[in-house]
Amino acid sequence: TEHLVPDVAEAAYNNRRCFLCLLPVVQFMEVERGKVVVITGCDSGFGQLLVAKAVAAGFLVVACHLNNGAAEETKSRFGHFRDGGYVWALSVDLTHSVEPIVSAVCELLSEASGRCLWGLVNNAGVCVAGAAELLSPKAYESTMAVNFFAPVALTYALLPVLKRTHGSRIVNVSSVDGFIALPHNAAYNASKHALE
Repeated sequence: TEHLVPDVAEAAYNNRRCFLCLLPVVQFMEVERGKVVVITGCDSGFGQLLVAKAVAAGFLVVACHLNNGAAEETKSRFGHFRDGGYVWALSVDLTHSVEPIVSAVCELLSEASGRCLWGLVNNAGVCVAGAAELLSPKAYESTMAVNFFAPVALTYALLPVLKRTHGSRIVNVSSVDGFIALPHNAAYNASKHALE
């Protein structure tokens, strides 16, 4: 995994090529205390940027990582709920189940009155590049599991809780590959087209 940079937002701003497409997502306003946001794909990149922006805006963040080491880095950077911080970082393999995320959200909401699930950002993604004839069927299965089936499962699992919060939202982070299929990217293209 990439190492966390001291100021993820500044680093992303300096690399504007991809950052500008996420501006509507990361421009959080100051929020009421107790609003919870779930963000997947927080190991690096946009996931870390979204965590930093959400914490700065005052959200309580459930940050989901694939790699346990990245989750530990996020904990050390932002703190942990039970230690008085703002981020509950967990490691979960979305190819298997979204249940650990749902359990963490339910536990978090039950710990204190006044908390509500305000947002879900399905940011996790995987790209296995290669010519279609050279990719194994497993590459397609794992790519679809993370990029399409996990966001669908997590959305359905959290939708009843989200609907209880006025103004709640779901953001699915996609790609230009969801509109234009690029060469040697068949599994990723298929998954992003499905997400669109």
